[in-house]
Amino acid sequence: MLRKLIVTDRAALLRKYGERGWRAIQESLQVLVAADDRRGITTRLALLDPRGGRAASRRSAIARETACKQAIDRLYRAARAPDYLLLLGGPDVIPHQ
Repeated sequence: MLRKLIVTDRAALLRKYGERGWRAIQESLQVLVAADDRRGITTRLALLDPRGGRAASRRSAIARETACKQAIDRLYRAARAPDYLLLLGGPDVIPHQ
């Protein structure tokens, strides 16, 4: 079976969209996971900031980019190199390098 890892930053999404927006994103992800399952893809969500803290917003842009890249690399390895990696959010959610 194919595997997909979705990575996002909950705290950044909460700041951007609020609690209601975060709930809507979660509901949409549930729909995506179910659709993937029907296509034979096992999908898992990994949060860069599972508690929704604010620490990342106080870091310099370069430090945040480096920390996010390292965290995504760790998540990718921990997921045993999934077939797909989806970064959920633009550069204001997950810094693009």
